[in-house]
Amino acid sequence: MFSFIKFHKFILSLLYFSLISLILQSQIIIEGKITGLSNIDISVVAYNGDNILNIGEVKLNSKGEFSFKTKKKQPNGIYTLYAQNLFQLDFIYLGKAIELNTNAEKPASNAEFPSSKENVLYHEFYKSRNQYIALLSYIKQNTELENIPDSIIHRLIETASNNFVASTQTILKQTNNLQLKNIINAIAYPTPLIEQHDTSLYQKFKKPVFIQMLADTNNLNTTHLYNTPFLAYKFNLLYYDLLQNESNSTIKNISSNILISITNTEIKLYYIKFLTNYFKQTENIELLAWLSNTIQLEQQFSEQINKIQLSIKTIEKLQIGSIFPQHNFINIKSDSISISTIHSKHKIIIFWSSDCPHCTELLKTINKYYPELKKKGIEIVAISLDESKLHWAEFLMRTKYTWINLNDKTAYFDGLLEKYQITYTPKIYIIDNENRIIYKPKDKNQLLIWVNK
Repeated sequence: MFSFIKFHKFILSLLYFSLISLILQSQIIIEGKITGLSNIDISVVAYNGDNILNIGEVKLNSKGEFSFKTKKKQPNGIYTLYAQNLFQLDFIYLGKAIELNTNAEKPASNAEFPSSKENVLYHEFYKSRNQYIALLSYIKQNTELENIPDSIIHRLIETASNNFVASTQTILKQTNNLQLKNIINAIAYPTPLIEQHDTSLYQKFKKPVFIQMLADTNNLNTTHLYNTPFLAYKFNLLYYDLLQNESNSTIKNISSNILISITNTEIKLYYIKFLTNYFKQTENIELLAWLSNTIQLEQQFSEQINKIQLSIKTIEKLQIGSIFPQHNFINIKSDSISISTIHSKHKIIIFWSSDCPHCTELLKTINKYYPELKKKGIEIVAISLDESKLHWAEFLMRTKYTWINLNDKTAYFDGLLEKYQITYTPKIYIIDNENRIIYKPKDKNQLLIWVNK
């Protein structure tokens, strides 16, 4: 009996230490070496829907070696390694430790993964993808300069795309890993354009590609794409095209089909939030109401339904002809000022922030028109969303803009963004002397058309 108990305890101890060993092993995300760097901080981030999660930070030793461990097991997906401001490098994590060797000069092109065939293939694909992006940029630049007909541009893009697709298929044939296949298929085509923030070539692609681009994602219910930055890219590209070119009924049909296909609650909620934000940006009450009605029978989305309903009510209050909602802002002297106390024939209200390049460009442009606008009884009220009053004050000192400058440094916490439907900056409203909204320019060009009419 005694020896049996001792043996039993020995087995339990062995199992315990084996389990601990396995847990510790599963916690290692990545370890390796960066030649040419030492004694600096590096970090790894993961992706969860549209959230970026910091996994950890370590310091390279004198040889450039590093090892990341986490407190809990991480989901499979794309992770990014950052070395301060020097470089970033994507890799695929599939639940096992990854060895990485690279150098500081060209980390992406020189990355080696001796124990991960998936990462070798992923980076081979990524090099091909970067060549495709470069070729698209080359086509764009040269066709603009030489005024080449659309028919030839179509042919050039089609040839470049076909070559890229062929290269991608060759890489995919070398693996049976479903995760890798789904990730590569998801980002292969035509997503690179949106990463370049360049929409000028969209119309050159054949229309069906935008509707078809979700078809290569065989199963939206897995976390294959949820834990990568690419699901948002795909949705962004699809809805940019739809909202620019299609009717509400087409958008409803496509959105409905995607909602039906997703049964994973976490991913479905992410998609609902995505649609909500897109429909809010375009202030499309019809689509917001449709979305709310579509998901109303699913109890787990009740909180999101309430948010959609609130957005609808807010947008209704901001329609042309409505009284501009009041809010107290502060000027540079910290005096509290309400828009209703500013008297002029018309007021151009611009919500902006100093770290938004589109905002600063708009202010710089409209400043040229300000003296003439002032003569016409049109006042400009520029409302900064900067959280730092110092940054805002320094910006005003540099630019010397003499219109009415106000600030709400708590805009991201006090409900201001929701109140004025500020889903992007700059956000522009034009109101009359009775504080009624008479126009809502979407961008600088629409504002200048109104200014110059």
